Amino acid sequence: MRKLHRLAAAGAGTVALVSGLTLASVQPGVAGPPKSPRAFLACNPTCHIFETFGSFGIGAPALRYLDPVVETTSGRRMVIVPDGEADHGVKVEFAGDTSLCVAVAGNGVDIVQAHCVGDSGTVWFEQPGPHGVYFDNREFPNNYLSGPNDAGQFKLLVFHPGGGWEQQYRSVEP
Repeated sequence: MRKLHRLAAAGAGTVALVSGLTLASVQPGVAGPPKSPRAFLACNPTCHIFETFGSFGIGAPALRYLDPVVETTSGRRMVIVPDGEADHGVKVEFAGDTSLCVAVAGNGVDIVQAHCVGDSGTVWFEQPGPHGVYFDNREFPNNYLSGPNDAGQFKLLVFHPGGGWEQQYRSVEP
C-alpha cells in the first residue's frame, strides 16, 4: 500500500503530498471532480482513449505484464468493461489482450499493465469533467490517472486542475 506523508508548507495552509516525489499541491477547499455512479466514455466495443487537452492517448509499446502504460500519439484500442460490483467501477482493458488492464503498480504511483483478474489497482471510476472524464482509482481513492503530456509514463496523482498533468480523457472510435 502506498505511504503518503503530509508536509505543512509555508503559507495559506497548502499541503504537499509526497511518496518519494512531490505529487501535487492541494489547496484547502479544492475538491476533486464530482462522483457519479455511471460510465461516460463510449467504447463500442473498442475505442482509443485520449487526453482531452494533451497530445497523447493511453498506450503501450508492447502488451506485457507489468510493462508501463505510456502516452503514445496513436494510443491503443481499449475496452471499458464494468467490473460487476454495485459501485459501478470499470476496468480499462487493452483490446489486443483483454487479460491485461490499465492498473496502479505496487508503488501506488506508476501506471502499468496488470492482470484484469487477480491483480489490485485495476478498477476505476469514471467521473464527469467539464471536457471529458477523470479516472479515479478504487484502491487509491481521490487519485486520478494522469499523463505528463510528454510521451512519458502515466502516473496516479491527486486532483489538481491546471497542474501540468493531463487528467481528463475522451474516447475516439478507431
